[in-house]
Amino acid sequence: MFSVSREFSPCGKYCAYISQQGRFVVHDVETSAVHQVYTPNMHLNVPCTSFAWVQVGDGEKKLKKKSKKARSSLVENGTNTQLLVAFGTSKGGVAFYNLATATIEYACKGDGHTAPITAIYFNANHNPDALYTAGADGNVIEWSISQCSQQRVHHIGVEKLTCVLAHAGTILTGAKQLKLWNVENDTLERTLIGHTSNTQLLQLVAPDADNVYVLSGSVNDRNLSLWSLS
Repeated sequence: MFSVSREFSPCGKYCAYISQQGRFVVHDVETSAVHQVYTPNMHLNVPCTSFAWVQVGDGEKKLKKKSKKARSSLVENGTNTQLLVAFGTSKGGVAFYNLATATIEYACKGDGHTAPITAIYFNANHNPDALYTAGADGNVIEWSISQCSQQRVHHIGVEKLTCVLAHAGTILTGAKQLKLWNVENDTLERTLIGHTSNTQLLQLVAPDADNVYVLSGSVNDRNLSLWSLS
């Protein structure tokens, strides 16, 4: 199962998706042309099943090791940043892809999921070092970007998860139903019922700390729902 979502990069320059053939396709937003297509070498790399854009700070020492092409792409608004793509794989692991060099930079350490990763979530405003993945094994795993390693496994349940979102000490998971979990003890706080098929989209909408909402979408029932988490 491959992710069906289209995601814009944080800088707004690119829009990407994973095709049914397992290729990571990146379009240039301004020209509408295909900017890059990454096809994993199946003999060396495992297929990618989901992805998330990740923009991280990068030290000057590390930048000197990059090519001129890579270095120029990392400098935005006077600060050194690196635009990466976090791939969730069919074997339950996480790998980081560098758009500037068109190569896999590194893979995260840890046991990972026991089944393919079905969704991946990153929000720099929530935690710039945390990456969350949901898998077909029913678990949610928290990863550290700076340490490039698995940090914590949340044993949510046995059903196949299709989307995930983290905010303010809670994790929201989606299948046919949306469920809000407390991250401290992995207990269920709320069940949100509204979709008739598996949800594929979760988008945080938080105009301020007192008004926090989540937009959810399902492919088959073609409905968008807005939920309050406040």
